[in-house]
Amino acid sequence: MERKTKVNMLWAVGIAGASLTLLVLFCIGATVIRTLDGLNESKHPKPAAASAQETPSGDIKAPAISVPQVSARELSRAYNANEVAANDQYKNKRIKVVGGIADIKENLWGSPVVSLEGCEIFQSVDCTFSNAARSELAALRKGRRAYIKGTVTGMIMGSVQMDNCSISEE
Repeated sequence: MERKTKVNMLWAVGIAGASLTLLVLFCIGATVIRTLDGLNESKHPKPAAASAQETPSGDIKAPAISVPQVSARELSRAYNANEVAANDQYKNKRIKVVGGIADIKENLWGSPVVSLEGCEIFQSVDCTFSNAARSELAALRKGRRAYIKGTVTGMIMGSVQMDNCSISEE
């Protein structure tokens, strides 16, 4: 092979490697920012907790706290239409999202993630769980319907992100 061709190939490999590195750094940086933003609870204080009630048998019953329910497609559509308006409505709020399971995977840190089908082919609602939920998530299957409670943290690269998720009943 000619020396010039080899040099051109090395440049192409170098540029591809640099591009991949930048993409990975962007994803990591966006996740760190999302995590730090979620820690700032002062902007969005938690609602006051309802008081516990005593049952006739003398047991203390924790109050049921209802959360708004939205379909994964509807949530994805809201973020796709206007991310600023969707953040005002959903970001840092706990909701129940329902939708078809598109994928069950792990993120870069090894935490389990369930992706629900969004409004477009490459858009989803990514629900991140703690490692303690692994056994419960192992029973899930792609294509089935899931009800998941979690805190919306915003949108990254076309996918709505939710953290502190748990499987919910209908």
